[in-house]
Amino acid sequence: MQHASSPSDRHGRRAALVALALAAALPGFAQNELSNFTATGRGGAINALATEYQALGINPANLGRATGVKVAFTVGEFGASLSSRTASRTIFNNYVFNTEKQFPRNQDGSDLGATATNPIGPERQKVIDAFTGENVAITQSDVTPFAISYYNPTIGGIAINTRYRMLGSADLNRNAAELILAGNNATIIREARRTGTFPLVAEALKGTHLQIQAVQEFNIAYGRRVFEGEGVEVSLGLGFRFIRGIGILDVRSDGKTLSAYGALSPVFDAEYPVAIAHDAGFNQKTSDGSSAKFPSVGSGSAIDVGISATIAKKIHLSASIVDVGKMTWKANSVEIDPKQRLQVFGQTPDEAEFNASYQGPITYNFWKSLKRFQIDSDSTSSPFKYRAAGKREVKLPTRVRLGAGTDLTKKITIAIDGQLPFDKNLPGSYRSALVGAGVTYKPVYWLHLSTGVSGGAGFGASIPLGIAFVTRSYEGGIATRDITGYFGETNPYLSVVAGFLRFKIGAPNNDE
Repeated sequence: MQHASSPSDRHGRRAALVALALAAALPGFAQNELSNFTATGRGGAINALATEYQALGINPANLGRATGVKVAFTVGEFGASLSSRTASRTIFNNYVFNTEKQFPRNQDGSDLGATATNPIGPERQKVIDAFTGENVAITQSDVTPFAISYYNPTIGGIAINTRYRMLGSADLNRNAAELILAGNNATIIREARRTGTFPLVAEALKGTHLQIQAVQEFNIAYGRRVFEGEGVEVSLGLGFRFIRGIGILDVRSDGKTLSAYGALSPVFDAEYPVAIAHDAGFNQKTSDGSSAKFPSVGSGSAIDVGISATIAKKIHLSASIVDVGKMTWKANSVEIDPKQRLQVFGQTPDEAEFNASYQGPITYNFWKSLKRFQIDSDSTSSPFKYRAAGKREVKLPTRVRLGAGTDLTKKITIAIDGQLPFDKNLPGSYRSALVGAGVTYKPVYWLHLSTGVSGGAGFGASIPLGIAFVTRSYEGGIATRDITGYFGETNPYLSVVAGFLRFKIGAPNNDE
């Protein structure tokens, strides 16, 4: 049994994990190049133009393309994004930048403006409305600590890297939004108390779909030119990925059936009731003094296959299938009983603002709101009851990627990219096809300015912007997925992608 820690310790660990995920690291652009500022600034259009280690997870065949660079490596590239298709910018900013802002309340703790028939105050109601619908929140984070590639004309190209990824998305029905933000004042709880009949959780959460997945990857890929003649070069490539599972949460309901499963690394510091911890089917994993920063609770593997062609040494075409594989979550696995009925929020002794008459969070601190739904020592403070779950296999979000790109002139490069998910319901998968087109302009050889347009996958239309400083042996830059997402009251979208330590050895001299 994992020992309980103090509330401040637990909050600190969770806050640190959240900060890591959001600042450096749950479906943007392609999942595998979120930390690639070159791709981001050009609308995600990278499939045909990615070379060296940048081809990892995108198209391994591009490693077989000769660029004149023998060795390329990078250290510490990162990217993070957070967006909402339902919240206003004012509400979005409160949850991101002003988390300690309080909902207006009366002296007795009730919402200001609440009535006898509706205990939910006007301001809280606005937030509930903003948290109801599809794509309430979409977040991604990605950090690449290190990547390196080597190319030889005779044997081809090989690349390796390690990467952390977190992806999350949320569709919430009104009941789910009210449970998170109004607690026992949620309409469905008040009605159940009045009638004495509590609905099944599957019925209460109809249309809700919450997915979060965090993993660490180790990638290796090889690409080689297999044909050259008549102005056409063709390369093939194969990539392999070993994956360590850090955490997964997958909750979905169609009103009749409920699937609610989770497995969390010890870094999340979850506590498990005795009934779960002693269950024969529960494989509990603690840190056990492990030196790993993120002890794993699952593992998996995937392959990427690709083909690329260059016509007249100018036009690049590319196609690949990536993330073909599965994850097996083995430890710390729990689920909500699919036949369980909803229950009221109980008391949480270590949290002063939570009590038997819990009426929702006092502040805009979203993570504190979700704390009410965590597994607790007696399964009474949450409206859900949890039970032990055995290992679970989950297919990876396989995608088809297509791309084309060319240098129109020495100063202008254009590209187009498309991605199609095989199964949009898998954790980490896009909700729909994603397309992007972009252009890079080089007013001088060392300055690359990029922009474009992308759309789909629940993000709407986005206009990226990027800037990179490039010399023969060095490259660094910063980009955003959507410059318009920082302005306007609707569809808020915050993103940043950066890398400042890219180096190349044996690169051709293009300083002109």
